Amino acid sequence: MTSDPPLKQVVSRTLEAGARARTASGLRWNAALFRTMNYDDILFVSSSASSGFFTNFGRTRRQGLEAALERSEGKFSWALNYTLIDATYQSSAVLFSRRTAPPMRTRHHGFARQPHTRHSAATI
Repeated sequence: MTSDPPLKQVVSRTLEAGARARTASGLRWNAALFRTMNYDDILFVSSSASSGFFTNFGRTRRQGLEAALERSEGKFSWALNYTLIDATYQSSAVLFSRRTAPPMRTRHHGFARQPHTRHSAATI
């Protein structure tokens, strides 16, 4: 690694809106939309196959949505979570850009027994 140049502090501005509720049957849900702009984000730049340095990079944007469902029934509970995120470089500097790549998606689900028992199971 080479020594890093002086780095500026990263500044992030985030806007998020969402809702959550519980149905009469006990199903809990929530959903949110978000957008974050980072200014002077810090990126690692490779200077060779085995070395590199950190540098500030103009602007990056992360935006997307999150959604979840949860339910408890007796000693058991389950949850489904989904996140869609689109992360892109927003400056004209020459770097690899995800502008043409599809957004990343993550899905998580789980099933568990209440903590007062010795058995639990979860899947991700």
